Amino acid sequence: MSKYDQFRRKFSSLTFNALKKQHEEWYRGHPDQTRFTKQFFLNCFQYIVKTMKRIDLKVVELGGYEGELALQILKIYPKIQWLNVEIIKHQIKRGLENYRYREHVLSNQLWNEKLELRGYDVFVSSHTLEHLSDVQVKHLFHYLIGNKIEYLILQTPIRANGQTWQGYGGAHVLRMGSNHMKKLLNPSYCLVCERGAWHSIWRKR
Repeated sequence: MSKYDQFRRKFSSLTFNALKKQHEEWYRGHPDQTRFTKQFFLNCFQYIVKTMKRIDLKVVELGGYEGELALQILKIYPKIQWLNVEIIKHQIKRGLENYRYREHVLSNQLWNEKLELRGYDVFVSSHTLEHLSDVQVKHLFHYLIGNKIEYLILQTPIRANGQTWQGYGGAHVLRMGSNHMKKLLNPSYCLVCERGAWHSIWRKR
């Protein structure tokens, strides 16, 4: 059994501190963790800015690593205020010191720490949700809904009907597919658009 399959087997029993240590180990071994489709996010922000008629948006990103996605968006929309919520502290990408960007390192799961997100306009997640369990994603969505965030932009490499990741050489644990995520979000959010592998933008009903 690979170390990744061992991790998946014990994932639900890991404490938050144990999970942080595991992520620190992976980041040391695989320092390039930035994954996002630039044009998709640019299109999403263009749509949101046009719809809200504002350029001074407040954005919260979960798992933004060193802030590469934030930097790409802030170069075009420099008045955005961007908060990157991470499980461990990272070296911030050069150039972000010129913008309203900050990193918050969690001391517990986001929904347990109860970080105040009311007043944020956009939640962003790229290649992060697949590192959470089904139960954790449900907690996260419930928390976002409770904080009344206007837009969600999600990119995560999952199939419509779910996956096991068995034998996969990466730290992915999420089993639910995009169809299940839609059922969780649909009562509170309207799907604006989606594309394969899985990119989606949602607007609060």
